[in-house]
Amino acid sequence: MVDRVPALLLSVDVLALLLSGTLVPLPSVFDLMLVLGTVAAYQGRGLYRARLTLSIADDLPVVLVGLVAALTVTTVVAMSTVGLDGEVALVLGLFAFVLVLLGRAAAYAVVRAARSSGLATHRTLIVGTGPTATRVARTLEDHPEHGLRVVGFIGPELDLDHAVDDGILGRTPADLGRVALEQRADVVIITHVGDDVASMLKALRNRHRQPGYTLFLVPPLFHLLHVPRGERIRDVALIRVEPRVVHLLAARMKRLLDIAVSVTALVLLAPVLAAVAVAVRVELGSPILFRQTRVGQGGRLFTLYKFSSMRPSSSTESATSWSIQGDVRIGRVGRFIRRTSLDELPQLINIVRGDMSLVGPRPERPHFVDRFRREYDGYPLRHRVRPGLTGWAAVNGLRGDTSIEERAYFDNVYIDNWTFWLDLKIISRTFVSVFGAHGG
Repeated sequence: MVDRVPALLLSVDVLALLLSGTLVPLPSVFDLMLVLGTVAAYQGRGLYRARLTLSIADDLPVVLVGLVAALTVTTVVAMSTVGLDGEVALVLGLFAFVLVLLGRAAAYAVVRAARSSGLATHRTLIVGTGPTATRVARTLEDHPEHGLRVVGFIGPELDLDHAVDDGILGRTPADLGRVALEQRADVVIITHVGDDVASMLKALRNRHRQPGYTLFLVPPLFHLLHVPRGERIRDVALIRVEPRVVHLLAARMKRLLDIAVSVTALVLLAPVLAAVAVAVRVELGSPILFRQTRVGQGGRLFTLYKFSSMRPSSSTESATSWSIQGDVRIGRVGRFIRRTSLDELPQLINIVRGDMSLVGPRPERPHFVDRFRREYDGYPLRHRVRPGLTGWAAVNGLRGDTSIEERAYFDNVYIDNWTFWLDLKIISRTFVSVFGAHGG
């Protein structure tokens, strides 16, 4: 019930707010306004996030502030339109506040009972075999209301006091995927990484390939950590690591943004596209569009479109030559559209087709992907998402003849930490770069 709690709380809040509206005479449109405003405020303040520890005391300040904000807006509108009495609004707010708290208290009681009885438990795998792992496992056993049942551990046998001595199912980070699948783990708690951080990152980044589990990290100084939106199992603080762009809902929302922006851009930039096409036709002749095979999401191949900036001597040259910077065959038009990144605009068609996204790792040619995946351990993980017209590596100066290892690092950091705000930030920085003529 870790991930069903948000839906339950949303239902309870809506019912409580609607019930308060029936107790106080008010036009239904204002009841709806109060419900939508309160739910939006609670969502913004994280009251509908999945949680292990359920506490009315933790919720109370946010419940009050969110409700007051929504009630204030509703009251101002109602006073100006139907002459609502301020006392009526105050009574409505009191009813709503009490009913929301009572509803949440009842919901929490139901969830705790279901967890404690075993009806709503989640199979939990702990990474680490030291004293912290033992502490977490013992706490979960003593307090079943968290809903987590430990099924095993991953890590070496340690000759330490209070170390894990039973239930070790794997020894290294490389075992995580296999053990999680075999044990049908719903939750993984990492208490200790050890020295092999790179292997652990690789194992965690590959979790999109199997049925997903909820991931928690126990920070080293968990005794001192108190994060308002964090998690806590008794005295142990945890940080929930949410899957980002590889999550199904997030991927669909990102795709909708891609379609809306790219179609709009194709319409608005049609005169620019036509002008560049004419200039390329005059300088190079036909073809105006350069087509090349690139590697996309999941290793799938697709045809990428660009405006031609030079005429390669053969298709093999374009597929295997790393850089054409300074090539004498690039004319004035070619240099200009490459410097301003106007040659990339036809990739808006790739975005509409679903080959690419507005933001993501830049797509590479199969010849170089085969080479880089052998040389750089994190390189294949770039293909967890659609490639992008621009990306986090690109706006940080990693374009052209720059470090492939650094590019892969920045691309994977982007995927692991994706948000819509990060996409908007990257797009805005791309505009600054283009208008400053720092393309290439």
